[in-house]
Amino acid sequence: MQGKIEKITERFIMEGICLAPEALDFLIKLEEPLEVAEKIIANIKKNNDSLVVLTLDILKNIFI
Repeated sequence: MQGKIEKITERFIMEGICLAPEALDFLIKLEEPLEVAEKIIANIKKNNDSLVVLTLDILKNIFI
C-alpha cells in the first residue's frame, strides 16, 4: 500500500496539487485509486481550476 500512497501523492504533486490527508485516505481505500486520481486530475485540468489543496469535500464533489 505504501507504493500506492507514494504514486498518488507524487502524481498530484507533479500537477501542483497538495492532497489533504483525509482526501488521500479516501483515495487509497478505493478499488482503483491510481485510475481515480488520474480522472480527478483530468477533471481539474479540464475545468481550468487553480486548485492548490484537494480536500476531502472537494474530492467528493468531483468524484460524485
